[in-house]
Amino acid sequence: MLINATERDVIAYSKLLEFTDKEVFRTLQSYPLPQRYFEHFKDAINNWKMKEGRLVTGIGFVSSKDADQLAIIADSLIRMPEIQVAVTWGIVDNSVVRISARCTDPSIAFQDFLAERFGKSSGVKTSTTGIAEGGAVIKLPAGFWAGDELKGELISLVKRKMDHLILDELHIKEQPVDADGDSGDTPDIL
Repeated sequence: MLINATERDVIAYSKLLEFTDKEVFRTLQSYPLPQRYFEHFKDAINNWKMKEGRLVTGIGFVSSKDADQLAIIADSLIRMPEIQVAVTWGIVDNSVVRISARCTDPSIAFQDFLAERFGKSSGVKTSTTGIAEGGAVIKLPAGFWAGDELKGELISLVKRKMDHLILDELHIKEQPVDADGDSGDTPDIL
């Protein structure tokens, strides 16, 4: 992955090769993915919605040990030629909605895009390939509203909210105080 490398990077890489087995680098570059990843990827493809260059999809409930697969899925989906924004989400350990987002359009202020939708719980960085990589974590209500008997309804509500936040054009200027009295910095997903 020396596409964006400087001359200094190439020299450093060459020096490393003198002391390291090339097979180690190959293994790091094309590491194996567990079967569960492909099951989640299938769910992501089956659940995606697209509109005007934006894609949003959810994989449902996922354990914390599998939650990093959301980012890998987003990395794959953003490679579709007609997609400028790809967002994947999952409900992790029945307590939070974890969101992984990617953007290839430099004209989109991606930090603002995510902050308007998810408040301060979001963040963005730019990869070496120029893709904006971001995400957020939204805490779900617990206690009375949680439980196995409500899982289907919870998925439906989160899906509807995520579809709206990503696919509809929002014009959020300021964070009003909501019904539970907070300023909206950490949005209520439901």
